[in-house]
Amino acid sequence: MTPDGDVVTTGLLPLGELLAAQRAAGAPVIESAAGEAPSGIPRIAVRRMLPFMHLAPRRHPAIRLLTGVRTPERAAPRRHSWAHALVEWPDGTTREGRLRLGDASAVTASVAAEMASRRAAGRGTPGAYTPAELFGAELAESCDGAHSLANEHF
Repeated sequence: MTPDGDVVTTGLLPLGELLAAQRAAGAPVIESAAGEAPSGIPRIAVRRMLPFMHLAPRRHPAIRLLTGVRTPERAAPRRHSWAHALVEWPDGTTREGRLRLGDASAVTASVAAEMASRRAAGRGTPGAYTPAELFGAELAESCDGAHSLANEHF
């Protein structure tokens, strides 16, 4: 359940965004879950195919199947997009946090524009980084996001 009170069904799914979290935390393992698996084919099929998609030639039937999935336009199901992280270290110490964002498509565009603006101004280190890795949580805040740690509120 999100802090807004919405119930969201998720399943384990590899997400590229968590690469930054894994690098930042130095964690050997990150598990990610999402509710965005394509709805035109069974989620179990997607979960089984995704880890191997980079091995398939472009004309492979699985590629054609995934690129053929069409999602209907619909109203946003929630006011916010949420990310939740629970980190546990080997000594048993845990830390929990949440990130609240607006419309995911608008945030994606905003982050890309903000990254381009900052790099054009000479900010950040040249190289290959994820946006969060290069600019931290402040980047999400500059794109109308908000984060909190456990026992803090928005």
